[in-house]
Amino acid sequence: MRAPFPIRGGAKSRCTRRVWRDRVEDISKPEIRRLARSSGVKRTSNLMYAEIRGDLKAYLHTIAREAIAYSDHRRRDTSSKWQFRPAPR
Repeated sequence: MRAPFPIRGGAKSRCTRRVWRDRVEDISKPEIRRLARSSGVKRTSNLMYAEIRGDLKAYLHTIAREAIAYSDHRRRDTSSKWQFRPAPR
């Protein structure tokens, strides 16, 4: 007798494979506009949004790299939120 559904062998995998993509592109134009308004900018050009996304990506990349270097130096496997706090320059 045949089963009404296909039978799969082995245990079901609980983890899913993540697709990494550029999350900085998900930051919308109104969000960038709100950040600019809070810092005192009155008008922004349309070309500025792509430039701001690029700068934000570079800034976050630098912070993440410093946090990973800190974790490696302390020989830790887990990073906490305090390690992602940017150091005063």
